[in-house]
Amino acid sequence: MKHFVELFFNHLNSISLLVGIISFFIRELYKLSIRKKELKFKTFYSNSVNSISEFLDSFLTYKAAMRNINLIDILNEQTDIMELNKVAYEPLIEMKHKNLKMYFYLDKEIYEKYDMLIQSSSLLYDKLRNIIYRKDLSSLEKINKYEEAFTEFDKTTEHCLKQAIEESQKKLSDHKEKRNHN
Repeated sequence: MKHFVELFFNHLNSISLLVGIISFFIRELYKLSIRKKELKFKTFYSNSVNSISEFLDSFLTYKAAMRNINLIDILNEQTDIMELNKVAYEPLIEMKHKNLKMYFYLDKEIYEKYDMLIQSSSLLYDKLRNIIYRKDLSSLEKINKYEEAFTEFDKTTEHCLKQAIEESQKKLSDHKEKRNHN
């Protein structure tokens, strides 16, 4: 035992240096681990918020396009069906792409709220096409039917949108708060 104590005190400087180097590397690895987790969180959080924002922009673009469709010109064949596709269908497709991006970042429950907006939007587009091609309705009846369909769409999506945004805000702020406490 005496030999061990002598050996220990003779090499105390070397042992201290070795312990210091090991401690330094352990501390740096720990800091790197924390930075990596923080970066991962920030990236995920940022992508989640961006995907929601992009989807909402595309949804509002689609809604405005469907609201501003000049049904009279379409029914009087002053605007062809290809123009209708450009005005209404392309924003719907864009919104579906943005919806798919959200699928990767949102919880299933929240994603389903946004997906209901897609379903309602697709249904409105289908109703518009059906109304346009109906032969048993006059132009005025077609316009009224579309107004009814759009009003129903507006009510449904407004409630669903409000609910989806509220749940998203709550979930993201809860997640951020948990992260700040860890």
